[in-house]
This record gives sequence, structure tokens and C-alpha cells, in this order.
Amino acid sequence: RIGNCYFQLNRHREAYLAYDHLQLAFRADDTNEVLEEVTNRTGFLRAQAMDSLAKNTKDKAKAKELFDLSKKLIDEFAADNPNSPRNQDAKGRAFATKLSELKQATRSGDMARARALATEARSLAAGLDKDSKTIDRVGADLANIHLYMEEYKQGITASQKWLDTKRPDVLDSGVRRARAQGEAIALSTLLNCFARLPDSLDGDPKKAAYQALLNAMDKY
Repeated sequence: RIGNCYFQLNRHREAYLAYDHLQLAFRADDTNEVLEEVTNRTGFLRAQAMDSLAKNTKDKAKAKELFDLSKKLIDEFAADNPNSPRNQDAKGRAFATKLSELKQATRSGDMARARALATEARSLAAGLDKDSKTIDRVGADLANIHLYMEEYKQGITASQKWLDTKRPDVLDSGVRRARAQGEAIALSTLLNCFARLPDSLDGDPKKAAYQALLNAMDKY
């Protein structure tokens, strides 16, 4: 919000610094969902603030330097935030939007709406390009939906499948980042589902669920 205030006041240098602080924080902790949601929006504004600063710089050499930097910031945004709607095709943007709406619905306790959004998100994911740079992240997001829908057994199965799948090494930084984010999401989903499952069980099944959680922590 501070960055947005500076931007609206045409204080582009201060706006850039505010957005840059967020981007660097997310880069240092790219499994932080809150920072990801924020920088999915502000990452582009970071580059836009630098572009505006360049346009208002009278020195031609300095302006060119700033324009070149703004282009570099766009590339960094694409690598840092492959799941941002701005960095996806129409189907990818629609999936990311549905996923965000689903999380908001579960946080507000509107499970009927969440169930409808989960169905829509899964349908959209099925239509995504399998060669997309973010497809590994999407697979983990699908497992994560089970956690939000309190489908703990399904969440365990889906996240274990994601974590146990062998994937070829890649050089593309966008693919590697999306895969790393997917791994963090799948692991978080797995452990949270294991931790919450015993609450719905009694007796020996409850004890078995706790033991399964410990086994998963040892394995992953």
C-alpha cells in the first residue's frame, strides 16, 4: 500500500524501493504464500515504477539505463512469480484466480462456494498446457485444494504422489522455481493433512494416523 501511495503521487523512486523490498523478501522466502500473493501484483508495478522513473529522467543516457533496468525487472518478475496471472496465458490466469477465490471462500467459512470453486479450478487445471513452465506448481496446487476442502485422505494421497514423482532435470529458471514452489506446497499439504486427520478418528486409527505423520516427516 505504501508503494501504491508513492506511485499515485508520482514519487516513482520511492514506489520502486517499496516494491523492491517486497520482491526481495519473497525471493528470500519463495514458499511464503502471503508474500507470493502480494508480489504477484506488485512485481509488475516494481518494473512499471522504474519505467516511469526513466520517462521522467531528462538525461538521455541515464534514461536509457533505467529503461533497460525496467526490462530486466520484468524478466525477474516472470522468473520470481510464474504463477502470477500477468505471467500466464488465459487458462493459467483463470486457474490462479479460481484458486485465490477458493482460499478466500474457505477462510470466510463459505464452504458451499468453496466446493463450487474447487470444481471449477480442477476443470481449468485439466485444460492447461502440459508443457507450461508452471505445470509442476499447478499439480501441487491441486493437491493443496484437498487440504482447504478438508479432504485430508485425498490430500495425503495426492501430495505423496507429487513428492514421489521423478522429474527430469531442467535448466529453465522459471520451471525450476515453479517446481521448488510445488515441492514446498505439496510437503506443506502432506504434513498438514496428516496433522489434521487424527482429529476425525478414534482409537487405533487415530494412533496410526499420528504414526503416519511421524513417518512422513522422517521420509520427506
